[in-house]
Amino acid sequence: MMPERSTFTEPRKYALAVASELAAPLLRGAAAVLARRPPAAPPAWRRGLIVGYNHIGDVLYRTPSLPHLRRALPDCEWHYLAAPHSAEVLVGNPHLDAVHAVRREGNRWRLGRADFAALRAQRFDVALCTSNKGHHADLALAALLGIPSRVAFAYKGMSGLITHPAPISYPAPIPTYVRSMVARVGGLEPDWDLTPEVFPSETDVASAERQLRESGVGAERPLVACALTSRQTRDAMWSPAHYVAALTLARAEADFDVVLLGAAADAPLLEWTAARLPQRCAVLAGRLGLRAVVALLQRCAVALSSDSGPRHLANAAGTPVLFVRNLYGLAVEAGSYCATDMDVTPPDLECVPRARQTAALEAIRADVVAARLVEVLNAVEPRTRRAEGRIRHMAPTSP
Repeated sequence: MMPERSTFTEPRKYALAVASELAAPLLRGAAAVLARRPPAAPPAWRRGLIVGYNHIGDVLYRTPSLPHLRRALPDCEWHYLAAPHSAEVLVGNPHLDAVHAVRREGNRWRLGRADFAALRAQRFDVALCTSNKGHHADLALAALLGIPSRVAFAYKGMSGLITHPAPISYPAPIPTYVRSMVARVGGLEPDWDLTPEVFPSETDVASAERQLRESGVGAERPLVACALTSRQTRDAMWSPAHYVAALTLARAEADFDVVLLGAAADAPLLEWTAARLPQRCAVLAGRLGLRAVVALLQRCAVALSSDSGPRHLANAAGTPVLFVRNLYGLAVEAGSYCATDMDVTPPDLECVPRARQTAALEAIRADVVAARLVEVLNAVEPRTRRAEGRIRHMAPTSP
């Protein structure tokens, strides 16, 4: 099958996809030689590897489908290939048997010889190549590892390496793509909820409680988490000054504390932001692991975030999150995908060239975001009071 031209934004990538289809017979033959085993139907799979983009948000997009994959194929042992910085959100997940931390840079996996040999020795029966873009890297890795069954979306080429094509309804929210794939291999209806899952340990919960206690926020007033930075995006972002304006305007209508979240390198920027806020504010820059951040977010009434990892961590915590969407992609793909996820970006702001993004972000008004924040804060405050300052422990996992 020829790739769908309308799904490509760059002519060069479309040309490469067409070339991959012309080379399909050669790719199919090479993969068969490397595998030395024929592909099998899903009921025969005993060990599978899940691969795909592995930023924090990308990994969390996939977690809602893991319990359904396990339920549909209970005799298959599932392993997950994740980057070191995002693998932590999978620790303690009862639907996975192992997590392998391997670096991925763009569309290239960075495996040393030892890592490659260890993965190949697992003799995986199937690879779920879950990316809807850049899937050629996942398929190439699966073929080189000698994995005979390879599940992927074929609408962007590389069909010669795909033994089990997965359906895709493009465009749609990104987590629905993985849901469709799991539904196909498991013989299920793709109708389950897409809220991500993270399982903090008792140590994670205690760490979050200690940070809140020492910082002195959230004990007497509702707590608003704010994450205004991002590690991965090359897109322009809503500025710290905009976040300050929104939180300051919201303070005129509601009394709440603020906790600023980010990596250790974000500390100077977060301290600058905290100094300009009228609320009592704590800066937690790199002080907590990702699962402890989820535990802390469970204590928050609402989160305000860039389109980055904390947005998805808040969804995993069940905490309403207002987020400023990245402007480069399609709004439907990067927009809201579960009940707690609320996009404050105008829907017509999508596929904005990077050179025009800074100007386009001015359409996201601080007063509108502040009003939405107060509305959500007032709606969830009774739930926060009932929590009585305790952070919910999600699962009895070990540190």
